[in-house]
Amino acid sequence: MPRFRWEAVDAAGAARAGELDAPTANEAVAHLASQGLSVRRLGPATSARPTPAPQAAPAVRPAPRIPRAPGPAVRTRRSKPRDLRFLFSQLGQMLGAGIAPTDSLTHLTARDLPGYFQAALREGSRLTASGSSLADALACYPDLFPPSAVGAVRAGEAGGYLPDACRALEEQFATEHKMRRAVFLFRLVFVPGLFAMPAVLFLIAGMDRSFAEMSGLGGFFAGVVGAMAGSLGVTWLAGIGAYFLLAWWARGTGRRRLRHRLALALPVFGKRARAEGATTFAWHLGRLQRSGIPPYRAWGLAAAAVPNLALAEAVAAAGQGARESARVSELLAASGLLPPELVGVVQTGELTGQVADSLEQASQISSSDFTRTEAASRVSLYSLYFGLFVVLGIVGGVTFYTGYFNALYKHTVGEVEGGP
Repeated sequence: MPRFRWEAVDAAGAARAGELDAPTANEAVAHLASQGLSVRRLGPATSARPTPAPQAAPAVRPAPRIPRAPGPAVRTRRSKPRDLRFLFSQLGQMLGAGIAPTDSLTHLTARDLPGYFQAALREGSRLTASGSSLADALACYPDLFPPSAVGAVRAGEAGGYLPDACRALEEQFATEHKMRRAVFLFRLVFVPGLFAMPAVLFLIAGMDRSFAEMSGLGGFFAGVVGAMAGSLGVTWLAGIGAYFLLAWWARGTGRRRLRHRLALALPVFGKRARAEGATTFAWHLGRLQRSGIPPYRAWGLAAAAVPNLALAEAVAAAGQGARESARVSELLAASGLLPPELVGVVQTGELTGQVADSLEQASQISSSDFTRTEAASRVSLYSLYFGLFVVLGIVGGVTFYTGYFNALYKHTVGEVEGGP
């Protein structure tokens, strides 16, 4: 059985080192992770393994399983990107200072976070204290922590760069917060403007009845109610109800994959999602390579950290069935995630023995593409925002004033000209 030399850090941040026997490097990392160690380096041991005497051969014991968070998923309210940004910012600082995950989560319960976060942090502290990894503890709360956050934390634990992984998540959720704010402004104009058009017709109907009967506000409200009781009003109210019901359904955690698939299909936002996924994936893969984790295992860990769930699954599928001897550049070319020129950068790294450096270089180049597409996405949303504001404002204003003056003319000047 192969013997591996390993270097790791424990939960308190102390450096540890040693040797162990395992069938593969993957099982060696899993065995160390089950003991609460985050592997930094792993490679073949230089010392020869002594052959034990037959009479002193110890009993073979199976490697312990990696602890998993017990129980089903806990349903809560959906988290907001700004809360996740604050949470992972604080986690990154505390873990970087050598504070164990259990103590870090305990300290965070006293911070200014929503109540449903407090319960999750307390339970996470309990689970990590009982032997579960931080990633498994976060995975118990799918409404609070997206799969990409859990995947990034899991990759950071496996590669020994958990504080840096939390800081990367801080930047990711800061960017997501800005994008959601832009989407909110778009909806703020589009939705009320869309449903305001029939409302203008109801107001015109109310004014027409008020002028016809000379009944003031009473006739005006009676005319509005009468128009809303007709087919247009019923359709209008049904449309409003269907919109809010569909919006509530689409926001559910179970529809995350569908939302991400639609985002990939959009012209501008699809490019943004792919650039963000390429940046995140290459960065994590480079850090995992630097820690000594073999490519076939590092691939799945890095794919789970990709923010777009549909893209993450496609990238993970490209690495399924990879051999232990598989080259990173071959997997990248098969996935189609990185452009050919960046795959060439990784190929150069393989020739020079600097694969981790080449992957981080590819991540930096892809990051500039993401910055550009992120700006283009926000410009597109703001352009639609102002365009809709102008169009709906003009159409609504013209319709209202035309209807108002037509009703006024019909029941004043028109009646005089028509005679009794």
